[in-house]
Amino acid sequence: MAQTPIGNHATTGAEPGTVALQTLALTAQAIQAQIAGDRSPSSLEAGPDRPAPKTAIAALKQVEKATRRDRQDWPEAGLVGTWRLSLVAPKAAGNGDRGFYFPQWVPAKISFLSDPTEGADGAIARITNSVTLGPAVLEFAGPARWVGRRNLLAFDFVELSIRLFDRTLYRGPVRGDRPATKALSQQPFPVRAVGSLPFFAFCWVTEQGIAARGRSGGLALWVRDQS
Repeated sequence: MAQTPIGNHATTGAEPGTVALQTLALTAQAIQAQIAGDRSPSSLEAGPDRPAPKTAIAALKQVEKATRRDRQDWPEAGLVGTWRLSLVAPKAAGNGDRGFYFPQWVPAKISFLSDPTEGADGAIARITNSVTLGPAVLEFAGPARWVGRRNLLAFDFVELSIRLFDRTLYRGPVRGDRPATKALSQQPFPVRAVGSLPFFAFCWVTEQGIAARGRSGGLALWVRDQS
């Protein structure tokens, strides 16, 4: 499967390294094949046709660097959909290329939803992030908005739901008791400064997968959810 980038350059310049892009495309393709065929889904290391985590993380960092250097703009519409967390490089990894493949037997999915009143090409208005462990599902949700500058997507998880089998054990607000948290949450989301919100800075957006660095400093890659 060939990689299909859906971004374009704001300025002319060298394309990100071909080898790095091919590595990310291979990584996403191999992960999707593993999920579909249930091949070594629990492995945190390399798998059939899947690069070692260090190789994939190094490619991801190279693409991230090129995105910043070339000031590449990724389209907001390219993020709409549901994506499955697949590769993680925690902030604690520092300047190294350490990371791991997220175990696929614990599906962690993130969804970016557009405003239904604006049609399929509407602006992103909502985000959900869920983790499934057997019959239990933990899901956070809240508003989101595309900032555009540096390919940032700001969001705020304000809702929480906990489900077990077909039963909802809890559905309600995320509780924050700190005064600063309460004060910020009283401000309308559209006018809140990006500096007060969590965000993702995207560096790779294709039909196969997406990658971003979070405000906490961690780097992650998701593949498109086929379920």
